[in-house]
Amino acid sequence: MFLDVVAKSGLTEANKKTGNMLYSVATKLPVVLEKFRDMLAKEVGTGDISNANQLDYIIDYLLKQEKKGGVDLEKYAKDCGIGVKLTAEDFNKIVE
Repeated sequence: MFLDVVAKSGLTEANKKTGNMLYSVATKLPVVLEKFRDMLAKEVGTGDISNANQLDYIIDYLLKQEKKGGVDLEKYAKDCGIGVKLTAEDFNKIVE
């Protein structure tokens, strides 16, 4: 399973943080979310999912949406910050 997730990520090498996130995609998804495994692997591979906290939030979000009847992928991308990359400067501006 893990090797399939790595292949779907499009990566040929990765740092430890990214490798751990891919491992989580391979092992943490409940059965009801398995259909999202390839999508999540690709998003980790492209950096659209950039940290473990975001991935954990996404898994929880997808699970809640599936229980409500399905996932709207456009809403998912917006609600989960897919592809949003903040610099330390951006973050400081938001916090101020």
